[in-house]
Amino acid sequence: MPYFFQRTGYDAAEIHTPVWYPDREAVTAVGEVIAGTRDWTGSVSPPVICRDVVVVGSSGMDWRLGRDQPVLVPPGDVRGFDVRTGAMVWTFHSIPHDGEFGADTWEPGAWQKHGAANVWSMMTADDDLGYFYLPFSTPDNDFYGGRPGDNLFGESLVCLNAATGERVWHYQLIHHGLWDYDIPAAPILLDPSLTDSRSRRWHK
Repeated sequence: MPYFFQRTGYDAAEIHTPVWYPDREAVTAVGEVIAGTRDWTGSVSPPVICRDVVVVGSSGMDWRLGRDQPVLVPPGDVRGFDVRTGAMVWTFHSIPHDGEFGADTWEPGAWQKHGAANVWSMMTADDDLGYFYLPFSTPDNDFYGGRPGDNLFGESLVCLNAATGERVWHYQLIHHGLWDYDIPAAPILLDPSLTDSRSRRWHK
């Protein structure tokens, strides 16, 4: 079942260049068919590997097709897979579920009503530290909002533990984004030589 149609599932076979399917009907999270709608999801950037875990981002529309329609936008959840078995080992919710870190930056239950906040751009990994650095995009609706709060992890740089998928730290560039200011490039890691001969890992 395609990722777009099932909010809690994932089919690795659906990783492909995004294509519009004008002859399909969109299906909501509860399986309701909405006639005359179109769906779009896929991947436009390569996966990244760190310590035997491969992470795949996603790309999709971050707007709704109608104000009164049910959920049409797929979530931007990021998933880690075992590079040898292909088994999914963790999921990071880009729109926190109730009780998770960052859920208080949304209205209760927002993860069931909103989507996007995906990682469509290139990602970075640090195999020495065992971290992924992920540039998240805007939640839906990208130019309207309709979602009170700062809306983590929209338009945020998020560092995840490669083994567990747990958040190490984050920095939200835009709070409650309304201008579709996605982070369009991979995070850069630096190992500068300091004047006192120390070496320090920097991110930018």
